[in-house]
Amino acid sequence: MAAPRWASVAAELRRYRSAPTAAQLELAARLDVSLAVDTPAAVAAGILRMHLREPLQLRRARECTYGQSSYLNDLAELTGAAVPEEGVDRELADGWISALHAQCVAESLEHWKPEPGEVTVCRSGPGDRFDVISSIAASGRLYFRGGGGQWAWPQHVQRIIRAGEQEYTDAVAKSKQQTALRRKNVHVLGRGELERLNKWRVEDLPGLGALRALEDALAQAPDERPMQVVLEQHPQILGHLVSGNHRTFVRHQVRFADKFVADFVIGGVTSMGMLWRLVELESPTARLVLNDGQPSATLRKAVQQIRDWRRWIAEHFHTAGDPEDRGGTGLEGIRLNPPGLIIIGRDDPAAPTETMRNELLEETRIEIRTYDWLVRAAASRPPMRIGALDIELEESWDED
Repeated sequence: MAAPRWASVAAELRRYRSAPTAAQLELAARLDVSLAVDTPAAVAAGILRMHLREPLQLRRARECTYGQSSYLNDLAELTGAAVPEEGVDRELADGWISALHAQCVAESLEHWKPEPGEVTVCRSGPGDRFDVISSIAASGRLYFRGGGGQWAWPQHVQRIIRAGEQEYTDAVAKSKQQTALRRKNVHVLGRGELERLNKWRVEDLPGLGALRALEDALAQAPDERPMQVVLEQHPQILGHLVSGNHRTFVRHQVRFADKFVADFVIGGVTSMGMLWRLVELESPTARLVLNDGQPSATLRKAVQQIRDWRRWIAEHFHTAGDPEDRGGTGLEGIRLNPPGLIIIGRDDPAAPTETMRNELLEETRIEIRTYDWLVRAAASRPPMRIGALDIELEESWDED
């Protein structure tokens, strides 16, 4: 008989906590690095990386932060683990935190023995939060019914109400009621909705190849078509512009029924939900402004394009947000009046563009950027998966 899901997950987490992998041991032997047989796999990875730092020209070690050290000490005390007090840099600290956290999760799974269909009770603000378990991830997370990607670590559970217990029916009802209230925020997508978007998911930052391809295309492009091709081939360039702590998506040639086609639509998921941004490409040779500082004809046309797309979305809101297999556009979690981005022309220090750009942004929520800016953004490395454009705009994620 197969072991329950919670048991197999807990067993795997304990293996992760207790020993290096076979591949790590093999690499350690080749490097003549001593790895204790009870070194957690995450810690072993940090030790091996430390020995490979110089030959692979990896970033030099950074000191452990106060927050890391404090949390690691708390975990060590909670689990009874012996963590070295010296020579622990940030990467090793993260390895120990990952290993000891896995131990906490495994112990909690073994304590609660949670099964799908059971109701968890967790403290949430002034009251209790009730959730029905839908699945248990390999990480040990308990995922809940009702969409929105709701989950909890088992060590945060205060109680489990099982089928057959007197309170079970009322607990399930409370869970449904609380879930319905949370789902008023339609921008918060569930696991199923996010999985449908995975074919457009972008996980990596723009690499050197993407940056060089963008530079080469820009140096020769007579119009926007070569830029469209490069950005389709390297979606990381546009995905890098928006915040997506959880996931980032880039779609090209998005059709709004048979009426309009957006060059790109890029979306990022944070704890505040999904935010899609409409992107229009114009020629790198086009002017942004006229001599009097007013938007050029090409730029005015691009602004009108995004306004047309927004009007279609407002008039066909359900279609815009429905998945493609239901006849929709597939922009799940789309908001009314989504922000826009127009990429046009080249940098021209002599052109009076700043006032025009700021006025357009304030009036239309459409950001105007040049292709030279896009090259700089592709080479940048903003912290914490914050988008290069969002850093400049200080975008408010709870704004409709």
